[in-house]
Amino acid sequence: MPPETDAVKAVLTKPSPSVSALGGRLQLAPAEVAALTQQGFVSSERRGPNSLVYKLRYRLQGRQRVRYLGTCALTARAIEQELQQLQRTRHERRQLLQLHALMRRQLKAGKAALRPLLQSAGFAFHGFAVRRKRSVP
Repeated sequence: MPPETDAVKAVLTKPSPSVSALGGRLQLAPAEVAALTQQGFVSSERRGPNSLVYKLRYRLQGRQRVRYLGTCALTARAIEQELQQLQRTRHERRQLLQLHALMRRQLKAGKAALRPLLQSAGFAFHGFAVRRKRSVP
């Protein structure tokens, strides 16, 4: 497996934001803000024929928690954007890990495709380097 690059290591070890305006606005405990960095979303529900209410939904210690956000779409959208900002590090980290896994699979497939050609020419892979096979005296 190829060593992780410095850029991959930097993103994987980058800390998630701990202080959020979202936590202050909704009077959330630090544990709740920490849970929101991992997951959570804003949902909308119909109340009556003309009313739409917004709620923040997330899980904490295996139980779903719901915070009422009100009926203002602008407020709900602002909280949704703060939530996306709070979760950005996790999403970027996951995307980078997926790309890194894809790169490893493609490298493995490429080496497998080249191996017969190299063997017929007297070469072999030594890690990622191509080397001539030793001749036995």
